[in-house]
Amino acid sequence: MNNKEIIEFLSQDFLLNVDMIDCIKRNKHKIIDLNKDGVLIEDVSSKVVMISANNFKDAKKLIDKIPDSTELVVGHQDLYYEYLKERFNAINEMYCYQTVYIESEPLPISNCPGTIKLLTEEYTSDVFSQYHNDFTTGIEYIRERIKSKTMFGAFIDNKLVGFVGTHEEGSIGLLDVLPEYRKMGIATSLQIYATNLALYQNRIPYGQVVIGNEASTKLQENLGFKISKEKIYWLTRMI
Repeated sequence: MNNKEIIEFLSQDFLLNVDMIDCIKRNKHKIIDLNKDGVLIEDVSSKVVMISANNFKDAKKLIDKIPDSTELVVGHQDLYYEYLKERFNAINEMYCYQTVYIESEPLPISNCPGTIKLLTEEYTSDVFSQYHNDFTTGIEYIRERIKSKTMFGAFIDNKLVGFVGTHEEGSIGLLDVLPEYRKMGIATSLQIYATNLALYQNRIPYGQVVIGNEASTKLQENLGFKISKEKIYWLTRMI
């Protein structure tokens, strides 16, 4: 299969496979292996390996080709979850739903009580203290995201009160607002900003919401994002 055919295959469930589709469309991928019912790629920027397969037999063949150096893998079907987890020797896992803005027109700008602007490296510690988990690599990951000019902050009276960014593999994320500034429309304004920026940069505006994060799910739905019916899962291991 060529890239067009791979995208056609993945587009059988566009919402579920949007991360892989976006990676291929932006030519940021390396094909590790593929067969008629499955695809295994690596995002060359983040080194994240992604797999999507329609049956266990073909999935197993692909999983066995995952490079030993891989630290993060994203699975898109539960049917091979147990084998992938054992074969990959995973130590952490995270389940998410894909959220996708499928329209071509930018979202209307909302009234934000703050000013949104590009973050600089001096805000690294502020962001990290508010936002970190097992699937970001600590403060250095935040620093790298800021240095790559993909993180934006909302400021009120020169105070950073919220932020949003683009993860290394291309998803919109890193969205958070200080507790005392929530329910003021700041998160919505930041999400709109990141969505419209993705459209401007010819990227698919998509993100991943951890299962159980009802506030984020509601925010996405209110803005017209479509939510995948099935979930994806991130697995990580120590090298």
